[in-house]
Parts: sequence; C-alpha cells; structure tokens
Amino acid sequence: MLVHGMAGQGAFALDDPIARFWPEFGANGKDGITIRHVLRHRSGLPYAKSVSRDALLATDWDRSVRALARARPHTPPGEVPAYHIISHGFLLGEVVRRVTGAPLTEGFRGQLFEPAGMRRMRLGGARVPLRGGPMVPRTLFNRRAVRDVIRSSIAAHRRIAAAIAAGEWAEVMVVAEGHLEQVEDQMISRMS
Repeated sequence: MLVHGMAGQGAFALDDPIARFWPEFGANGKDGITIRHVLRHRSGLPYAKSVSRDALLATDWDRSVRALARARPHTPPGEVPAYHIISHGFLLGEVVRRVTGAPLTEGFRGQLFEPAGMRRMRLGGARVPLRGGPMVPRTLFNRRAVRDVIRSSIAAHRRIAAAIAAGEWAEVMVVAEGHLEQVEDQMISRMS
C-alpha cells in the first residue's frame, strides 16, 4: 500500500526500473526489473541465495539488500510468477528508502499509520511500537514458536502464490484514502 500510495503521489511510476533509484541493484542482469515486476511477484528474484539463507539475513537490512543487489535473476523478469516470500519487502522497501531518503519506518508512519490514526500496530498479539524498540536477535528464529509461525506463514504464502499463478489477482488494486478497512476485508475474504 505504501508503494502504491507513493506511485499515486508521483514519487515514481510502477514501470520504473528499480535500478533507477538503486543503481547497485542493476548489476548481473537485473537492470530491467521494475517495481511492477516485484509487486506482481515476477521479478525473477524471489530470493537472493535461497529462502532459508535469506531468512537468516532478514534481521540485517543492509546485508539483505546487498545480497539482492549482488544476486542474479533466477528467471527472466516479468515471465514467471514466483512468490517473493522474503525479497518482496526488501526490494520495495529499499526503493522507498532511497526515494524518500528516510528510514522505511518513517515512510510507513507518515504515509500509512498516522493518516489512519494508528499509534501502534500488533504483530502476533505482541504490541510493537512504531518508534524505537530493540532489534530482533537472530536467535529468535531458532525458537519453536517462531518456526511454527513461519511454517504457517509459508503455507499461506503458497496459497497466495497459487492464486497469483491462476490469474486471480491479475490487476493491482490502488487504494484510495479512507478505504483501508474495506480493502483489508476484501483481501482476507479472497485468501480464505
């Protein structure tokens, strides 16, 4: 939603190549990958190294984006749908970060959370402050409860990928201000 909102405000176009904003990303045959390719899970880069190795890097933003910048596409951009379980957020987030020149949290806060009147969000029942807070330690991923959540998340992502591959989500939804709850309900009903 943040990416669509910024595109609607003219910060970039969805068909802009990512390398326009993140030049290092254009290496190794990725210069033609567009923001739209990533939004449609067709960038050819669903992961940098492997899903499990990328998951271990996920606690370190800089290492994750460097790995994506060094990676080669696994398939030609725009051709093969493959759910970007981890790379999606890093690819789009790095574009937002480079376009705004501010941390990604500031983009979410200023463009989504504050306009919606949200002071905090909830993640898995735990309150997560929008400002500050501790870094997530790597050891967190090696806890049974976290692994169980990740497994169920992967199953949900596979269902979404199947819907994308079947063409059920062929069009990108553009969300108008004030309709966040309605869109969230529609997305939830489509996934169930």
